[in-house]
Amino acid sequence: MPTTAENLAREFSRALISRIPGADLAEIVRRNAEEPDPSICHSLDFVDANKVLREVFAQQGILLTGEAEIERYSPLWDEAWWLARENAFWAEPDCPKSREADNAH
Repeated sequence: MPTTAENLAREFSRALISRIPGADLAEIVRRNAEEPDPSICHSLDFVDANKVLREVFAQQGILLTGEAEIERYSPLWDEAWWLARENAFWAEPDCPKSREADNAH
């Protein structure tokens, strides 16, 4: 599987879902939907989501161990996180963006 922002976002979403109880995940999705600042993700209110995404990157062979790696992969990190957030972590079957993404594959 190629390392794309969408693949990372989906793996990140799966990893979060495995660590966050359903009611808490629903609350994260609700808070994110109400959040006016798209750079804020309320998953961080419940879990160290940075650590989770770092683990996902590592599983893809991308080790973010130094400033150079962090700077190099920052755009991919940001896009993956944004996609996961905008798609409600693909956790809600009635999420329009989730349906669109699933239909694209």
